[in-house]
Amino acid sequence: MADAILSLLMLIGYDYEKDDGKVILALIEKVKYDIMGFCNIFEIPDELSQVVLYRVLGEFITVKKNCGQTKGFKALNFEPILSQISEGDTSVSYYVKGAYSAERRISLLATALSTYGKDKVIKFRRFIW
Repeated sequence: MADAILSLLMLIGYDYEKDDGKVILALIEKVKYDIMGFCNIFEIPDELSQVVLYRVLGEFITVKKNCGQTKGFKALNFEPILSQISEGDTSVSYYVKGAYSAERRISLLATALSTYGKDKVIKFRRFIW
């Protein structure tokens, strides 16, 4: 599981640091216990492994954002979108309608990943009487 998360992090251009492995292992346990507690089950079914993977990735991005270490995510471009360039007397415009700050976009990405698979998790929920 940790190897798959590291592969996803490398895919989005994250520079792996030596202490990240410990953080990822702790987050894997946290996400697994969160899902097991919500579903009232004692182990994670194979069908939810993808949910755990994406949720751990979202939690990891949240931890890095809260620690102010978002510069490690090189491939994620959170810069404003360029909408117009003029050469005569040099004019550059950015698309700003509905645009969010870089921090807000990182938060949106982290939230989307952290809450991934709600519908899948609900399928495995058991009620306690």
